[in-house]
Parts: sequence; structure tokens; C-alpha cells
Amino acid sequence: MSYIVINKITLSGASQERIEEVFNFFKGVNGDMDFNKIITMPEELVHTRKGSREDEAWACFLAKELGNNEEIDELLTWDWVMEAGITVREKLVEYLEKVHEEDEKTCPEELKTGFATLYDYGKYQYELHKKYGYRNHVDWALDNWGSSWNASDIEKEENTLKFTTYTSSIGNLMLATSAKFPDVNIVYEFCSQDLEGVGRLTIKEGKMVSVLFPNAGTKKQLDLATEILGYRPEI
Repeated sequence: MSYIVINKITLSGASQERIEEVFNFFKGVNGDMDFNKIITMPEELVHTRKGSREDEAWACFLAKELGNNEEIDELLTWDWVMEAGITVREKLVEYLEKVHEEDEKTCPEELKTGFATLYDYGKYQYELHKKYGYRNHVDWALDNWGSSWNASDIEKEENTLKFTTYTSSIGNLMLATSAKFPDVNIVYEFCSQDLEGVGRLTIKEGKMVSVLFPNAGTKKQLDLATEILGYRPEI
């Protein structure tokens, strides 16, 4: 599943008071659905970045400090590097270090990393990875939440909560919620933007009770997508 995903959670099987406990559990600084309330992202990862600058710093640190050239060799295959005629690891590291130092002086504040050297930026990422197994919040979120970002476009109506995620669905978060509230029945439905991922999971006591993944392009899939979205999507 990929891109934008519309998610729908419906709670039942317990008293309304108990159901409201679950909805209150979901609430956080992000609104009525805050993934951090279910699985909390390490604070040190929250404001980290994922991008080419980060990959360059990571590769340069591994090569210079640990003699691990796998990542720097990968950078040598990047189009702009080949077009620039850079074919030697050491030359690429030297070039990237100079670019980083110049960017830290001239870039707008919001684009600066805050590290004077590319080596220091790479070391910072290395220490994060050693501590958490991740060097940026996006990779952590994908593995722990299923979505690269927290919930957005959140809407609550009676015992149903709808929201948007990015990249994938968040079934693992619903399983974690069910483990905390085993007496509440959770029906979790999701529909990806491209309709390649449409499904319904019924969860109770931290386990899957039933799973529905209609075949792509079938009437059953289109009907489920319509139920989740509130309108009939075009194929």
C-alpha cells in the first residue's frame, strides 16, 4: 500500500464509557488521534530529517570513521556524481564536506543542519542509530506506526474515527491498542489512494478476529472502498 491512506476505526462490544476511554487514550497534542499515545517516538528522533544531505553525512562518516565504504560507493552511482566525473571515494567525500560547510554558512536557517562539518552530522546520525536503531523519524515511524507521519484530517463521529495516514495503513497500532483494551471490539478499515490496499481488520484481545482483503478491481473491493470513503471512487 502506498501514498495517502484513508483510515476508519469503529469501536463496539463494550459500554459507552469504556469506548470513550479508548477514544480518550487516542487523544494527544496531535488531536483526536495521536500515534505517540499508542507507540511513542523517541524524543531525540522527533526533529530529525531524512534526505540526501543526511545520506551523504551518513556515508561519509561510515567511510572515514569505520572504513565502511558500502554507502559511499552507492553515492558514486548517483547521476549528478557521475555527471560531475567523480569516481574516487576520497574525492567525493572531500567535495561533499566542502558543499556542506558552504551550505551551513549560506543556507536559510530552516535548511541548516546545525553541524559545522559533514563528519559531525554523520556522527550524530550514527549515535542515534546505535541508540534507537534508526537515524531519522521517518524510518522509525514507518517501522513502528506504518505511516511516515502522524494522523491528519481527523474526524470523529459517534463511535467512529476517520483520519489520513501516509505510505501505509496502521494495523500494528490497532493491535497494540487492542492489547491495552482487550474487551473492546475494534473494526479497522483502510483504503489507499490508488485502491491497491483496501481492507477491513476486526481485532479483539490483541488479536485478529477476521481479515478482509478483497481482490483488486473486484466489486467487493469497490464496495468496501465506497463504505470507507463515503463516496464511490473512480477506477
